[in-house]
Amino acid sequence: MPIQMKKNKSWLVEPECINDGCGNKVHTRRINKNRTRDVRSECYKCHLGGRKRPGVTPHKKEYCENIDGRLGFECTATIIDGCQLDLDHIDGDRWHNVPENVQTLCGNCHSMKTKFSGDSRNNKQSKTLEEFKESSTLVAYFK
Repeated sequence: MPIQMKKNKSWLVEPECINDGCGNKVHTRRINKNRTRDVRSECYKCHLGGRKRPGVTPHKKEYCENIDGRLGFECTATIIDGCQLDLDHIDGDRWHNVPENVQTLCGNCHSMKTKFSGDSRNNKQSKTLEEFKESSTLVAYFK
């Protein structure tokens, strides 16, 4: 008898790839110890570079969207290659995979956002995004 697998938010609906025109289901990276699924924002084909195929418009930008200071500090990273960029879910919910909820961040900005907004399940320090933006410790750290 196969092991029953739990999805994080829904038993019936699996999110679609974030790239416009793709329509495939997102790629499951791994199944966690508690049997929940760790999913990507993109399908497997797009993740492997197929986001540039005809009819598919990639959602991932070629720059860190925090250059406008949306996280409380401005990103000054020099992006040489797309592998330095991550897709981040603004509300921290990977199952809420809609373009309005996904932003492109460099690895440094993504790590800081995850830490201070409490996106990580292991992170007990949870703040609202407004508290995160107003965090004087974080802003002072980057000045």
